[in-house]
Amino acid sequence: MNNINSVDEALEALKPYTTNTQNTLNSAIFTVDAIKGDLFSKDSSKKYAFIMSNSDYCFTNSNEYKLTIPIDVRDAFEEIYDSDIHLNFLLSREIFNNKAAISNLKDACRPYNFGVYSNLENGYFGNSGYARLYSDAITDIYKESICYISTLTPQTIPTEVNRNAFSNSLPSSYDKSKIPAADANGNINFKDAAVKIGAAYYDENGNLVFPSMLNVCSYSELTKNGYEQYMKKRSTSERLIARSIQITPFSDKILYEDNDGDGIPNKWDASPNDPIDNHFKVVSDYSSINYRDLLSYGYEDKLEESKNTFATEIPKEKPFDDYWMAFLMAWGGQTVLGEYFLHLDDYKGQGLRTIFHPLGHLPTGSAALRHYIEGHGEDFCFGNFPYAIALVNCQRINFYNNMNQFFDMVEQTVKEGRTYSFSTVKDLDRPEDVGTVKSWKINYHGCSSTHESIADDWWSAIGGGQNALASEVKCKKTDGSFVYTAKIRYYVLDVYDWENKGEENFANLHKYGYAENFLSYGCYETTIEWQKGSRYPYVKGDTPNYIQTTFSGINDANFTMNLLNGNYYYFGEY
Repeated sequence: MNNINSVDEALEALKPYTTNTQNTLNSAIFTVDAIKGDLFSKDSSKKYAFIMSNSDYCFTNSNEYKLTIPIDVRDAFEEIYDSDIHLNFLLSREIFNNKAAISNLKDACRPYNFGVYSNLENGYFGNSGYARLYSDAITDIYKESICYISTLTPQTIPTEVNRNAFSNSLPSSYDKSKIPAADANGNINFKDAAVKIGAAYYDENGNLVFPSMLNVCSYSELTKNGYEQYMKKRSTSERLIARSIQITPFSDKILYEDNDGDGIPNKWDASPNDPIDNHFKVVSDYSSINYRDLLSYGYEDKLEESKNTFATEIPKEKPFDDYWMAFLMAWGGQTVLGEYFLHLDDYKGQGLRTIFHPLGHLPTGSAALRHYIEGHGEDFCFGNFPYAIALVNCQRINFYNNMNQFFDMVEQTVKEGRTYSFSTVKDLDRPEDVGTVKSWKINYHGCSSTHESIADDWWSAIGGGQNALASEVKCKKTDGSFVYTAKIRYYVLDVYDWENKGEENFANLHKYGYAENFLSYGCYETTIEWQKGSRYPYVKGDTPNYIQTTFSGINDANFTMNLLNGNYYYFGEY
């Protein structure tokens, strides 16, 4: 890359490849090796390649990085290195949980000085991943004029800061005796203090200005050679300095102090000393969260196990009877899938003739079974999931409990005038939550509904699964009360398989390769507005008021339509 602008453009274009369906990291490495001759212009003074990935396939698969790095990957590293390309890996935080595999990758990269970094969720990119690239770009004085980029730019200038923290963050070159005295709470006005010590000034229009590092260097009469020497004494973050971008001499700590470590700086955190509920985490953008990002570790393991058992056995008995039974039930119209579940023992040994019935009444379960037979293991979406929230008791109660827990977290964390993004964490399989209002597990076994067939429909489609969410939240004050508005994506997730006692005949179709287990999911996307303190009802027992679609202090316009559309979907009437 020949100039700093091309560096910025390339880095901003990077997007993670998120699928786990194949070993994407190896594929990316082999691709870089294959096209390395065409990646760079001949006059490129520096060559960098960045591979960004959220796929943990090669870190969790027993045949991949857990034991050692494959020889063909090491050979590719050698070829890339011989082409003078500096390769860097930017991997998700979750991938770094696989310590043995990460250690093996770092060991394989070490002889070539290739970087292996964690791609931070709450910032732009981790400084360390790009420090060498930027350092090379801005200090290559024979080919470049000096260019500057900054990580020290305050995105929001604080009103007040702790005086001691302000003082401790300053470089020694500033006269700390000019810092104003603290108030009774130990705080000072940030702008006033910055001006008095000479770190900022007001321009002719009355705007507070922090000088650029270019100006700082000019004031110090630094030449290009002098600048290079100056930079050698600076930290990594100070080396990433900017042309035209205003900077401050203060460390990130003063501007982005986060006492509770929840990813929200103190000045934006309604409870800066109390971390958020550990069922949730802060994310940079809720809309970029994919349903697979929310799948719990337990279900990820279950999905991987399914892949490892597909088509691994030779049929022992009459598998085609079971296959055609499943096929006919799945396509519906002439069969009732529910009859199979309710009278399973009646079918044993009676062949296909007993499965013909007048009219199918389990559309979701039939669609899932059809996908089991014909979907080749691809993910499957239940587009009618909002009807389960409206019509099935266990899912409606879980929605109430999950939303109430989310409301609690938001009211503890969110401040007026800012936008926040959250999601549930992957670690949701918690034994201590089972049977409590904090559980995100959902079990349709034995559920009731407004009509028995609707509960059967979701029992046959999912059985047991998990709920999850991603959300963007804002807060405003109206008539003296705080009102929260949340864009919500509320999910159900499950690995479709046949694992219960008595289901062995259908489970065997997966092992024989005639059908394939898959990840299923549904999403309810809506916007909910609520007044602080308002909550969905706490349901004692297991029977919610199905007719209730409005709630005091809570506005979700889609809830009423879910009930109406769900009744029409199942019975053809409102």
